[in-house]
Amino acid sequence: TWAFDDQSYPRVRLETLAISDVLEYVQENRLQWISGKAVYLEVSACPAHERRNKALKWLRLVDEWQEYTADVDKFAKRLVRQGLGEWDARHVATAEIAGCACLLTTDQALSRRAGKLPKLSVKVMNPTEFIVEDMPCTFLLCPLRRWITRCMSWWCV
Repeated sequence: TWAFDDQSYPRVRLETLAISDVLEYVQENRLQWISGKAVYLEVSACPAHERRNKALKWLRLVDEWQEYTADVDKFAKRLVRQGLGEWDARHVATAEIAGCACLLTTDQALSRRAGKLPKLSVKVMNPTEFIVEDMPCTFLLCPLRRWITRCMSWWCV
């Protein structure tokens, strides 16, 4: 199992199931996983050896790695000025520059803050929300979505 958080909480269990579904869809090539180097750096820095190794194993499923370019950096700095934290801004900027439809996160504060940002085309959402609300449309309209995940809140806390 890859789940690290306390499964006795209903919300955590639902998020775990949703993330499992998303990863399954990635393995079946029904979704495309675009990730950024910032995710890899955060996972690599996790002090919990077992968590870090499990997370690195799942990161092998990433279809495409978006480099941290000057454009990403410029956009991230703008997002910081608009109120996002530095790492959150890097993740959102990476997803935006990569042309992702959505960024999946279990970080409620990030979802809330990103939802208030003007002119942001990437949709920042919880994996449960993505499965419940977005996936049916995805399969009707197009079988392959580009998305990025900020996984630190469930990979390594």
